[in-house]
Amino acid sequence: MVIPNTGIRRTETAAESFFAASSPSGTSFGIVWQGGEPSLAGASFFRKAIALMEQYGEGKNKVISNLLQTNGYHLSDALMDVLSEYSFLTGLSIDGPEDIHNAYRKTPNEKGSWKEAMQTWEKLVYFRCIK
Repeated sequence: MVIPNTGIRRTETAAESFFAASSPSGTSFGIVWQGGEPSLAGASFFRKAIALMEQYGEGKNKVISNLLQTNGYHLSDALMDVLSEYSFLTGLSIDGPEDIHNAYRKTPNEKGSWKEAMQTWEKLVYFRCIK
């Protein structure tokens, strides 16, 4: 299910509807958070999503795993705490060496984002979001 980025409140409602209606077979399932830069939803959204997963999934003896794919540009320390605390598998989008990455991934000021991505990588390692 794709949850469009239509605002946090609507996204939270969509997430709750998704978790309430989902009843995958087996004892586990995974959720991949990607596209449209999911980290923009922020730490509070992901804490609410985790609570919903626990309510609708793990509380029913289902193990839910999470993967977050990000460009790393908007990861706050608070969100990294959530990713670490709940063992999210975290992927950082890097398009190759600095010159290639910068050709494809620009900041809002149209500058290459390689340095920011590498700073984010270091923080992800520090917070144990990437192992």
